[in-house]
Amino acid sequence: MEMGSSTGHGGRERPGNITTDFCYVDMALHSTGIWGSHDNTNLLDFALPRLQLQLAIIFFITQSLHLFLRRFHLPRLVSEILAGIILGPTILGQFPNVEKALFPPKGDVYLDLLSKIGYIFFIFLSGVKMDPRTVLRTGIKAWTIGVLAVTLPLGGSLMMTVLQQTEIHKYRIPAYKNTISIQNLFPFPVIATMLVDLKIMNSELGRLALASALISDLVSNLSSTVITYGRVGIMSFANVIMVHSTFLTVCLILFIFCVGRPLSLWIIKNTPEGKPVNRFHVILMSFMVLIVVLLTDNVGLNYQYGPFLLGLAVPDGPPLGATMVNRLETLVSGLLAPLLVTYCGMNVNLVEVFDLQFVSLVWSVVGFCLAMKLVSVFVPAIICKVPFKDAVALAFIMSAQGVVQMSFYYYNYVNQVSCVASVYCYQSLSLSPISKILIFSCIELQTFDGETFSMLTTSVLIQSALSSLVVKSLYDYSRLYTGYQKRDIQHTSINSELRVLACAHRVDDALAIRKVVEVSFPSKESPIALYALHMVELAGRAHPQLIDHQLGQKSSNSTSRTQKMIDILSSLEHQYSGVATVQQFTAMSLTKFMHHDICTVAFNKLASLIILPFHRKWNHQAAPVLSFQRPGARLKVEALFIYFFLPFYNKFHPTKN
Repeated sequence: MEMGSSTGHGGRERPGNITTDFCYVDMALHSTGIWGSHDNTNLLDFALPRLQLQLAIIFFITQSLHLFLRRFHLPRLVSEILAGIILGPTILGQFPNVEKALFPPKGDVYLDLLSKIGYIFFIFLSGVKMDPRTVLRTGIKAWTIGVLAVTLPLGGSLMMTVLQQTEIHKYRIPAYKNTISIQNLFPFPVIATMLVDLKIMNSELGRLALASALISDLVSNLSSTVITYGRVGIMSFANVIMVHSTFLTVCLILFIFCVGRPLSLWIIKNTPEGKPVNRFHVILMSFMVLIVVLLTDNVGLNYQYGPFLLGLAVPDGPPLGATMVNRLETLVSGLLAPLLVTYCGMNVNLVEVFDLQFVSLVWSVVGFCLAMKLVSVFVPAIICKVPFKDAVALAFIMSAQGVVQMSFYYYNYVNQVSCVASVYCYQSLSLSPISKILIFSCIELQTFDGETFSMLTTSVLIQSALSSLVVKSLYDYSRLYTGYQKRDIQHTSINSELRVLACAHRVDDALAIRKVVEVSFPSKESPIALYALHMVELAGRAHPQLIDHQLGQKSSNSTSRTQKMIDILSSLEHQYSGVATVQQFTAMSLTKFMHHDICTVAFNKLASLIILPFHRKWNHQAAPVLSFQRPGARLKVEALFIYFFLPFYNKFHPTKN
């Protein structure tokens, strides 16, 4: 295939005998400023100032909407989509002069590029945070819910496709099939983000949802890949393409796991324990992400699969996984990835809708897939003896939609024009195998037109808001603590065992706990049961863990510091044999949710005393050497509120069941 080049204000591309005209306008990047130009040029005629103004407007509207809507427990995704709709043809488009000045079509390329780069690194970091080994440690309950949540909707969707395929115009069949395929996804990043927004990640329901989502995500991606290759294979003219595409896909996977993973292991090996990863190594891994994106797109796959697999190949947690997350997540998750959601909203046009028949069909597909997903999660949850309200909440959590679905919708929407000539190119040109794969992948993109994309983006908005509101109304984490009163030392019997929960961040905290037990002089008349909770910040991971070392459980990334803390407190049981028992736990969690683990262990073990480490440390000269002032102080305040004051609050304000 020969590609023509173009310069200036116009150009022409000639793939074989097909001619496609396109044009663009050269645009200066930087302005000369208000003092450097004396002509009538507008500041918005320059690319960089206009892009900066666009980002500022998007950020301002999004934050303003979220500041208002969060009072109604709506997620940030709703504000981001609404901001895009406001700045798109639905509202701002009714004022053509303003829209042309602020968001001209020639400037879309910069927002589009930034949003895609942001999403690439977002999906890479999502893969870094995931630990596939967690699947092997998952219980039968999560396996049952995770597998059935995928298989039941898949079977129902295939049946629906067969029944209605003859009633749909051939032009609409690809979009119809792809809508069903995307609706049946269970993306782990979306569910994890929702649990963080609802502040229930560390709850029993949150842990079950994360484990089930991880299994469902892996199963749904595997089944989608198998179905895609199977559909290609049954086509008589695509047998050679399927062989070449499969071969290149396998080569891509081998490159990721034979080059990317050894590179990450080499970086970890050359990083001293307790030290951050070198800045050059972070840049090297970021460059690796872009290389994998380029290879993935040239193989013919969706560009997001490569970064996700590379993220899975990078070991989660410190040092490399945690450093990549700490360096990139603020910019990626705070600005660039939400920009994709807002930019998708800016392409939504709810004013001009022509094919009402297909639009109604799209909404019926969305409703059917949502109902199938709810039932396929609710029924297995009830069979696994999950409480009714928790089962309903779990079904809505697993059915949540977010940035991953929107990226698939947008990926198919922007490629609509390129598919028009693909079949002609394939049949009329003598192309290399790789070129055939690229063109056939374009044929298989199953693209959306503007109406379909607008309806599907609106469905994401509605489902996201609905899921958050339902879960917030059904699942109240504080109700678990209702009725727990008089649980302090004052109301403990004289000869009963004193149950103490001691929390530790560092080795110094473990030594201090040991001294407290020693000066307490446990005896047969007043024995002590010590429950030690090692609090580890969840860095570079998305799955919180509460590990019971008494049951022989081990963390996926245990450190020498954690083992040293365990040894310090384990020796107490030998020193005070028969009068002191020690049971140790490790809580790996985000700092803002760590108090949930503290209170969970305290209530399960009927602890009468909780010892929390102070967030400031001093040396022998009374000089501060360590301070966790904000997270540490917040941890203690929230733990004390839940454990001591919430039961009394619930006594006078009972939960409505």
